[in-house]
Amino acid sequence: MKDQKKLLKKNRRKSSRQIKVGGALSILFGFMDLGFLINYDPMIRGTLICFLIIFCLSLYTLISGIRSKILGGKFETYIELLNERETHSIDQLALMLNEPAPLVRKNLEKLIKKKLIAFAYIDDETNTISRRTSEPQRYVEHDATILKNAQHMVDEHQLFEENLTSVSKEPRKEKEQKVLICESCGAKNTIVVGDVTSCQYCGNGLIV
Repeated sequence: MKDQKKLLKKNRRKSSRQIKVGGALSILFGFMDLGFLINYDPMIRGTLICFLIIFCLSLYTLISGIRSKILGGKFETYIELLNERETHSIDQLALMLNEPAPLVRKNLEKLIKKKLIAFAYIDDETNTISRRTSEPQRYVEHDATILKNAQHMVDEHQLFEENLTSVSKEPRKEKEQKVLICESCGAKNTIVVGDVTSCQYCGNGLIV
């Protein structure tokens, strides 16, 4: 809760700076642009365009600061309701806050994005927001699944190595050999059964 208060305070300071800087620059460049338009001179057209761009950016900063401050102001109301229990239906929160459900969801998403609501996530299937315990549990289950898959891969690798070792240890069968006498020259030749070869003395074909 302390961290959330710090974040809220930081958000307020940021919003105040945006409002002050954006407001001051919007007024300054707004009057300057108005003066240029009243006393329009084609020679200062480039300067006028630059000042108009700066005015638009200043106005955007002002509006962003105001919107951020309004959103931050809703933080305490939202957090009080969320602290009552771990999971809340967004539709029920909308009824409690007397606001449209899509707007409540959008505000919750912004608060989560800005980390003003810690350990929170929105479940799209049930349209609920959960805090603290549920989100870490999801990561625990995810990590357990990864570990299980990794262990399965290790087991398969070990089984493959065992099969490879058992195959390599099997005794090799020696090929049967036979002595044949060449019909042409009468020389003795030692050949492997099933092989087609020739006499090593006269070249006559031999086959078992």
